[in-house]
Amino acid sequence: MKKNLLLVFLIVLFIPLVRAQDRTVTGRVTASEDGSSLPGVNVILKGTSNGAVTDADGNYKLTIPSTGGSLVFSFIGLQTTEIPIGDRTVVDVSLGLDVTQLSECPVLKYGYGLEIYLSCIFIDHIRGLVP
Repeated sequence: MKKNLLLVFLIVLFIPLVRAQDRTVTGRVTASEDGSSLPGVNVILKGTSNGAVTDADGNYKLTIPSTGGSLVFSFIGLQTTEIPIGDRTVVDVSLGLDVTQLSECPVLKYGYGLEIYLSCIFIDHIRGLVP
């Protein structure tokens, strides 16, 4: 009985130590052009499937191992950025536009009879760069 009680006591004693290996990292993702918050940005711990998505105010909260690593921030049309975490618990990042990703746009037509609608127009055509 004493051995079982000692075993239960040791398990209860070491559970917080095992949980202490994880830590929480928080931060805010903003646009580099005007500093506005960016909702919907993917935040992933590099090399894992552990991740989060920023809320409406651009904030995120992610539980990571105490060993650290790097956070990868990605969003369509913005530059993917990798930031080493180190010992920090707050990692704020500012993402800039990635114009190479925005250079292509598929053009789809749909409609009936003579009414044809285009769902996307290339910016180069609007600017007059492409005849």
